[in-house]
Amino acid sequence: MRKKVLVCLLAVAWCAGVQGQTPTKRIEIQRPAVATAVQPNRIPVDPKTMLEAQVNVLKHQVQELKKQINLLMAEANKAKANVPHCSADYKASSSALGSRDCWPYTCDNVSGACFQACATSNDCQGGTNCCIRAGAVGECTSVCN
Repeated sequence: MRKKVLVCLLAVAWCAGVQGQTPTKRIEIQRPAVATAVQPNRIPVDPKTMLEAQVNVLKHQVQELKKQINLLMAEANKAKANVPHCSADYKASSSALGSRDCWPYTCDNVSGACFQACATSNDCQGGTNCCIRAGAVGECTSVCN
């Protein structure tokens, strides 16, 4: 009896294994035909002519970009003229609107404008010192009281 059960189990296992296998299929790949130099209803294109046309398009694009760069540079230069800047000795501030003497303060190299208060005597012109009183901002004066 055990042999019969064993044989039946083996037969069932073998059938299940055979049924679980997928049959091998042959897959055919269809490749497109190689293009010929002249296709029907088409004019043959010379590669050199095509490249020359692309170069001309790129040259035109470069010219347009150069125009845009020139416009941006002109706008930047106008804006730059309106930004204040310090004189070489840091005693005055200048912009397109005019020049201003910073006495007794010096010119702030970062903003290009005259300091309105001081933090150290370096913010003051020669002959003055930064006097900071309790609860007040620093002031450039010749005598601190």
